[in-house]
Amino acid sequence: MSKMLLIILIVLTCISCENRNQLEIVFENKLTETDQTTLDRIIISYDNFIKSEFKGKTDQFLSQIESNKQVLNKLKKQEYCELVRMFDESTLEYKSKNVNYDSVYISDSGSIITIPQPEDVSEIGLKLDEEISILRPGRTIEEEIEEIKNRGYPRFISTSSFISALSKIENENILVKEYVNAREAAGYINPKRMASSILKSEVDVNNYFVKRIIAIELFIKQIKSEYGC
Repeated sequence: MSKMLLIILIVLTCISCENRNQLEIVFENKLTETDQTTLDRIIISYDNFIKSEFKGKTDQFLSQIESNKQVLNKLKKQEYCELVRMFDESTLEYKSKNVNYDSVYISDSGSIITIPQPEDVSEIGLKLDEEISILRPGRTIEEEIEEIKNRGYPRFISTSSFISALSKIENENILVKEYVNAREAAGYINPKRMASSILKSEVDVNNYFVKRIIAIELFIKQIKSEYGC
């Protein structure tokens, strides 16, 4: 390799690192000190989890989530639930309350039931849909609709500092932009679909921002799902 080419590569690497670090600083500056501390704790726990349970292979963790399999170490339940408690007490995630919808509609396809209720959608643009592709055996459409009417659905009543911070740098990172748009449009991301999407797209799971998205959307949600804490 020529000396000139080596110099060019070093310069490009430095520019890339400087840009990345600047984005990280912008992101972190938008979080409160408490939220940043909580997020750091989550990342440390997540990193240790991936190293100890999957020998550092995040794709194996994603594959387990995609397959709806339990992945957590029961011996660490107390530690993980404490992490969830810190997360829930922070402002990293939206705070919500339940609303019951009083009307449902069948989509144009006739096979999917949706629940659009503009008056119950919060100001941040939350859109909630319940989709049923195949009715359960022995259930009529009317029975399914009645059950859906009586369910409680989350309505966001506060902002997420995590999403707000990411939105400050989303135009610099296409993956972050797609995530922020998805969260702001639907409010909730299905972990199984997210894991599958990451595996198919072959994104860099060790990217600063991608790792934090995975830790919150998959690791924290998996703890809640498996342990109910």
